[in-house]
Amino acid sequence: MNASDVLNDACVEVSMAWRAAEQLLGPTIAAWEPETLRIELERHGVPPTDTLMAKLLAAQTIVATCAWTYDHDVLFAFALACEAMVFARC
Repeated sequence: MNASDVLNDACVEVSMAWRAAEQLLGPTIAAWEPETLRIELERHGVPPTDTLMAKLLAAQTIVATCAWTYDHDVLFAFALACEAMVFARC
């Protein structure tokens, strides 16, 4: 299973999605804007679904900032992204 396969799985967990995105797109993705991430996923043949983008942006927030430790809204958004698997009926 390659990184694209992992990212195409609607049931992929947040941490696995982030690791696969790093393998596919490179370690600098932590600094990318959401639209750049979306464009590069499409360029690599991975559909940037709402669920996948929520997971990747949640992981990016954890990796790039510490806002989740003091901002309730950020923590809540991260928790929703983690629960995306439930919404996707995995």
